[in-house]
Amino acid sequence: MKRCQNCGIENDHDGAFCRNCGTRLPERPASEPQGSSAAAGETTGKPGPLPPVGRCVKCGASAKSDTNFCRSCGARIPSPESRPGSNADSAAAAGPESDDEIGKGPTEPKPVAGVVPGSVPDLVKCPRCGGEAPGGHMFCPTCGAQLPTLSGAPTPEEVKRITAGREQYRPGELGHASTAESSAESSPRSTPVVRSGATPAPGAGEPWGKLVSVNRDGSDGASYRLSGAFADVGTGPVAIRLSEDPHVAFRHARFERNGPAVQVVPLDEVNGVMWRLTEPTEILDGTMVLLGRELCQIDLIDDEQTPNLYQHGVAFFASPVRKPWARLRQILTSGAVGDVRHFYGDEVIVGREEGDIIFADDEFMSRRHAVFRLKGGRCILEDLESSNGTFVRLDGATLVSDSDYLRIGDHMFRFEIAK
Repeated sequence: MKRCQNCGIENDHDGAFCRNCGTRLPERPASEPQGSSAAAGETTGKPGPLPPVGRCVKCGASAKSDTNFCRSCGARIPSPESRPGSNADSAAAAGPESDDEIGKGPTEPKPVAGVVPGSVPDLVKCPRCGGEAPGGHMFCPTCGAQLPTLSGAPTPEEVKRITAGREQYRPGELGHASTAESSAESSPRSTPVVRSGATPAPGAGEPWGKLVSVNRDGSDGASYRLSGAFADVGTGPVAIRLSEDPHVAFRHARFERNGPAVQVVPLDEVNGVMWRLTEPTEILDGTMVLLGRELCQIDLIDDEQTPNLYQHGVAFFASPVRKPWARLRQILTSGAVGDVRHFYGDEVIVGREEGDIIFADDEFMSRRHAVFRLKGGRCILEDLESSNGTFVRLDGATLVSDSDYLRIGDHMFRFEIAK
């Protein structure tokens, strides 16, 4: 096996280019001497056996078992141990080769000769040199040319996503979404917000959006134009690279086209992507919220009847029962739980100086920052025009609108639709 010096992926010993990023590989593995016979292909002149080929559960593309992300759509592929009875193997996503190439996504799927639509071949023929490669590869291991994608595999835009109990819309259904949008204006949204009324994006060949970095003083920083099929954010070889942020994953988030709209897809499971509230929003059980610098988890509590305590026939004398309807748990950098506060009454205000829950030492929190309301058995969170905003963690692919603010790691971005 040869290890790519650019991305670190193991490749077949007879490959000349990395199957993950297309970088030219060394002639021999660095760990093997000149006359080593460890690789059967080098001694016999024939390639050794390929690793098992599996299938991406999202787009259906083939993939080897030694990778974690799909090369076609970038979706995380569960390990074989977490998918009982499945022989599908993990696959790795490939980002742009250069940090300056913003949003250079995969080319549009083209029919592959000899491939039945909907099937996943074990091998795909390179259009440049005629060599063969496993169906999930993006680059030919022989000449480094980009390989065609499968004509029968569904694109990420065709995949139906479920977000915190709310369905996002398939392409073609966005026209109906605007009707639902107008009818729901008087009622809060579910978390995370499905931005079904997002501004339509331009044509496929034009930049369809821009991410503007927001400095701590509120001024605009660097901006990144988004074009192509998608643009990833992370510390690896991606379109928008944040290599100095320890809170950002190798491949953290993806901005992609969804029909005429744009959506953000959280790829990181540690810190995720936080979205700034623009209107009252329903909070589901277990939702993570960011208030100032306080990361909190909101737990909804069922109305349970607790009987009074009796000992030796005597009723225990204690504080009267106050039944909370929710609980706020402060999450510390160690992952441990800090303060735990319960919600009583129909309205609970959080702030630095005023309210029911006070964080007096948080300089990023406003005097009256946000309010949790109990309405019809639902928890509704509303920002009280705070200076730094109130954020909720997205639980899946979410449509974004012009001027939406998103927090990725320790960076703040403003999304703008291309004019």
